[in-house]
Amino acid sequence: MTFKRPYGNKPNKTVGPDNIPAYIVKSCSNIFEGPLYTLFSKNKCLFGLWKESIICPVPKAGIKIKVDNYRLVAILSTVAKVFESVIYDQVILHVKSVLSIYQHGFLLKRSILGIDLK
Repeated sequence: MTFKRPYGNKPNKTVGPDNIPAYIVKSCSNIFEGPLYTLFSKNKCLFGLWKESIICPVPKAGIKIKVDNYRLVAILSTVAKVFESVIYDQVILHVKSVLSIYQHGFLLKRSILGIDLK
């Protein structure tokens, strides 16, 4: 198991329900790698706290009094994001060769903005 992601997270980002900042997991990844590997490999589901998220309204452009001018952002647990990245890395290894060239969602360097909608 390698800790490659979610270290795009900036240290000043808010913490999730687990109260573990991303920079702690990143800077101590050599310490966390063994215990997290054990947790991830022995448990077939996420723990309750890792399933929780904090929902925050983020204002878009426009009048801030209108509810329509907000989008909701889910702040996830740092450890859950590490778990998801490990799962993603393993799954993508097995399915990448059979994905259509038109598959753009959830793949690196493939934006849905580049799709030609005819």
